[in-house]
Amino acid sequence: MPNVRSLNPIKYKMSENRFKEMYFHCLQYDEWKERSITDPQEEKRKAFKKRYRVVEETVRETHAKIYPWLLEAVAVEKATYKRLKELGMPCGKSIYYEARREFYKLLSEKKSIESYRKERQFGMRRRTLFLFCVHTKIMLIYC
Repeated sequence: MPNVRSLNPIKYKMSENRFKEMYFHCLQYDEWKERSITDPQEEKRKAFKKRYRVVEETVRETHAKIYPWLLEAVAVEKATYKRLKELGMPCGKSIYYEARREFYKLLSEKKSIESYRKERQFGMRRRTLFLFCVHTKIMLIYC
């Protein structure tokens, strides 16, 4: 990981490890975008498309005016403030860094909600399977 500081864990409610997880998650953006076009399986293409769109939507929600530069900042490892400024980013350092921190916070919240939904869905499937097994055993005992 290049010289990237973690977020303030109290202000942004995110541990250093969670920040690293979000950071490396975003660095896969270009790969997902490419595989959403080239992967031979339709379901995988949809999954890759969903992943990169979550990153894009979160960047837009964070700061729509600097969307292209902020997307570059979170998706490319060597995208420094200086480089983005040379590319025409229309804001100063403090706004840029605050938007970047806010992006990681929002993405973390979205990923937490998504994982909660998956766990809940998995738990409901597991519970249904358990009830089916219990019901089947009872039926076998009575038969």
